[in-house]
Amino acid sequence: MHILAILGAVLGVLLLVLFRMQQAANAARDVADAADAARGFFRRWGWRRKHAKHPLDTIEDAREAAAAMMVATAQADGSISERERAAIAAEMRKRFGATPQQAEELLARARWLVQDRNDASEVFRRLTPLIVRTCGPKERADLIAMLSAIAGADGRADEVLRRISRG
Repeated sequence: MHILAILGAVLGVLLLVLFRMQQAANAARDVADAADAARGFFRRWGWRRKHAKHPLDTIEDAREAAAAMMVATAQADGSISERERAAIAAEMRKRFGATPQQAEELLARARWLVQDRNDASEVFRRLTPLIVRTCGPKERADLIAMLSAIAGADGRADEVLRRISRG
């Protein structure tokens, strides 16, 4: 009889150990799920922050900012004419040392960045800190010369250029 009691006790201990192991596995799974949920939260939060940025605020290259400013200047009096588009590409090749293909790519990106911006002052306001931070006095003078060339490319001076000259 005492052998049956010992076997019952061993069986009970084994069942208790198995039950505790199952609880530990469930707890570990819950911790892993919580960690995955937290990681997913931070990834979504970072994506939302990045996605919620204004497209002009994502520009980090001064050449891209200058291209966007030239397109905004050209659009200030309506849509971009072929003469203005050619002048922008020529300025990029001349001042940036861009190949014709690079100039076209920069122009396409700049047009996408300012496509819905009817107010050129918003483009200038958002991009000016980048220009000031990354460009020296010579580069800023070159930018003003580029903007002047673009403003006069279609044969008439734009109001945007007049505002730039005063400000």
